[in-house]
Amino acid sequence: MTQNIITRIASTSVLAFALFTSNQISHAASNHALGLSYTSGFGDVVDWHDNNLLVEDAFDVPIGISYRYIHTFSSGLRMDVGVGPVSLIAGDIEYHDIPAQLTLGYTFLKSGGFSPYLRGGVVYHINGGDYVKTSADFGLLGALGAEMGKSRIRFFAEVAVDTAEATFSTAEGNPLFVVKSSQEDITVLDVHITMGVKF
Repeated sequence: MTQNIITRIASTSVLAFALFTSNQISHAASNHALGLSYTSGFGDVVDWHDNNLLVEDAFDVPIGISYRYIHTFSSGLRMDVGVGPVSLIAGDIEYHDIPAQLTLGYTFLKSGGFSPYLRGGVVYHINGGDYVKTSADFGLLGALGAEMGKSRIRFFAEVAVDTAEATFSTAEGNPLFVVKSSQEDITVLDVHITMGVKF
């Protein structure tokens, strides 16, 4: 049910964006953004594994990398398409999360040295692991950020929230690693803070 609602919201948003900006295509600017993110949700995923499983050899990466293609129109409207932040646990226990996102937004004061922006949309998570019972799949994303600098290369900082949840269960993986039985729904990214460069 929730997935159907999210799919309808995404379809309507993309259609509205296409209709609203169709006359601005010739005045658009394209950029790329690379960032590093700290995500509170990945910390919760790591804590669940630590609390319920005997992990002898596992490597988790607390900082995820992300990439976005940004299409900005003369009006300040923007469309961001990207991947990340990527989350990974490797070793005796495996877990991965690769979110693909599509958002629409607006950049304020886009020609200034400090340009705040808002964006929101949908995220699809390529998500799985040894103890993932139900993958995160679709979620909603909202973000507030700012770009700084007057050159072609600008720095940015952003705070975002992603609602996608995955269900983790000790019944899914190797029982030899299980310390205690547990099943929990975890928002896999939740709040994430990203800093990076736009070029």
